[in-house]
Amino acid sequence: MELTIACPDNKPPHAVGHYTFDDGSGKKYRFLMDPMFNHCEHDGADEAAPFKRVWPYDPDKQPADGAVGIWISIYWNCHYRELLGTAIYCTLEDVYFQSTN
Repeated sequence: MELTIACPDNKPPHAVGHYTFDDGSGKKYRFLMDPMFNHCEHDGADEAAPFKRVWPYDPDKQPADGAVGIWISIYWNCHYRELLGTAIYCTLEDVYFQSTN
């Protein structure tokens, strides 16, 4: 499944997570549970915007033809903060959309 993400600041997301699809007829697949950081160390020329990635999955989980619900969390504007330990703080948006296959 190919996914393309554009952030409001026209930069690639620093991380994506909780990526799931469900076709409503019992076929669903969870690509990511926790955030996967992509571009959090620097803003370099190798970072493409919008971010594109092909996610492989078990062919037995192929959704039925028709609308497929997709959920993903998108993280951008991430930075480290030293506040009672080291933590990463990001702007986050949980996105749901329907796609057809």
